[in-house]
Amino acid sequence: MWNAEDKNKPALLFVHGHAAQSHWWDFIAPAFTEYFRVAAMDLAGHGDSDHQDQYTVFGIANCISAVADQLGTQTTIVGHSFGGTMSRIAAFTQGGDLNALILVDSLITASKGERRSHPQPKSKQHHYASIESAMKRFRLKPPQPKPPAYLLDYIARYSFKTIDEELGFKLDHHLFSKMVEEVDSDKSMSLPDAATMVQKIKCPVFQIYGSQSRFFPPESIASLESWLGSDHVFKIDDAHHHVFLDKPLAFTKVLSQVLSKVLR
Repeated sequence: MWNAEDKNKPALLFVHGHAAQSHWWDFIAPAFTEYFRVAAMDLAGHGDSDHQDQYTVFGIANCISAVADQLGTQTTIVGHSFGGTMSRIAAFTQGGDLNALILVDSLITASKGERRSHPQPKSKQHHYASIESAMKRFRLKPPQPKPPAYLLDYIARYSFKTIDEELGFKLDHHLFSKMVEEVDSDKSMSLPDAATMVQKIKCPVFQIYGSQSRFFPPESIASLESWLGSDHVFKIDDAHHHVFLDKPLAFTKVLSQVLSKVLR
């Protein structure tokens, strides 16, 4: 957290995507400390969070809600990709006190597909003798043109931890294969499709997407605007899926515009 002492400011919580961690937001979050108490979290199985024997969608979403509640009422969540999906579920199931939900290149569809089981990764956890050799193996997923080298190097350095006196990825590579259905019948509610969900969330919902993102082809934008409202959808030109790494200054400017709507 960047300014925990500013108790009178509304909170802004950044949630990273899959295979990422909270330090991905270090280039973005400090720009908003004038008007917000700003925090970023590590999702379960990512960053400095512990690996678990199993994960559930509701478990991850509940962790986001718990952090938002800890920050105080009227928290705004900014969630990228998978983090946006989990934040959307958190907002739908228990987001009554949220001020707004801002999705960042986080897929929304009107179809509800079957949950696919993911096999265990075939490769074992790779270990590296030095941070330099480890960083050479760091890649963005899904693949896309590389963002500025200084950004990539920075987040890569935070993506490894010491394992048996060598370096390995912090990410639990088995996360999706460990994902199980919720066993608590009270929490096993059937979630609607994403499009229905965002229209039923009580707080305002926004989407910021990259014009070159594989998840938001031009023909999908009309549907997106019909679900959220055209004034709640924002495009970052020449950006791919990792929008805020591709165009950090443009992203910060657009996010500021969205947050100005939230603060009104």
